[in-house]
Amino acid sequence: MANVISEEAVRTLLKLNPGLRESLAKGGATTIEVKDAAARTVEGQGPPPASTPPRTALSLAEELARIAKTFAAARAETTLREKALAARREALAREARTEAAVCCEELVRALIAVDRNVAQRRNQAILEQEKAFLAEIGFSLERVLAAERRGF
Repeated sequence: MANVISEEAVRTLLKLNPGLRESLAKGGATTIEVKDAAARTVEGQGPPPASTPPRTALSLAEELARIAKTFAAARAETTLREKALAARREALAREARTEAAVCCEELVRALIAVDRNVAQRRNQAILEQEKAFLAEIGFSLERVLAAERRGF
C-alpha cells in the first residue's frame, strides 16, 4: 500500500514553511505536485531524477582518453617510486650486511682477546645462548680460527 499524504498535510506543511510556498511558486509547482513529490519521497522513490544531457560517442571517447592518460601517468609515477624504493631497499640491505660484518669482526677480536680457546665448553655454552644473533651477523668458529691464523 502506498503512503498517501493528504492535501491537508501539504497545506499544513506550507503554513509551517512559508518559504516553501515561495520556492514552489517560482518553480510553478501546485499543491498536488508537492503532494505527489512528498508521496514519492515517503515511498523511497525520491524526487524524479534531473535530466542530464545524453553523452555522445565523441564525449565518451574523449573522457575515456582522459581517464586512460591519467591512469598511465599514475602508473608511470608508481613505477618510478617502486624503482626508487627498490634501490633504497638494496642500499639498506648493503648497509645492514656491512654492519653485520663489522659486528662479527669486533666479536671475533673480542673473543680472541678474552680467551683464545673459544672451543671450551663454557664459551660454547655462552655462544649457544646467542645463536640467532651470531647467525645474523655471520659468526662462526671458523672465522675465529681464520683470524687467529692471520695473527689477530
